[in-house]
Amino acid sequence: MMNGTEMMEILSWINDYNAAPEIVVYAFSHCKDKGKESIRYVAAVVKRWVDEGLEDVIAVEEFLEKIDQRYLLYKRV
Repeated sequence: MMNGTEMMEILSWINDYNAAPEIVVYAFSHCKDKGKESIRYVAAVVKRWVDEGLEDVIAVEEFLEKIDQRYLLYKRV
């Protein structure tokens, strides 16, 4: 459950960052899967995705897949 302050912060991401609501929801799910449930962490994730120009969930998934592939290559070296 979120309190009123957290809900207002989420609305500010949508307004200030021009983040699509589905990206915000996906960010919460993605961060929870990684064990990162801090509202500040989720805010940073949303901001990064918006800064990268990601406008929908499909673009976010492609971006995350590209990052995962890059980290696999780094681990091999």
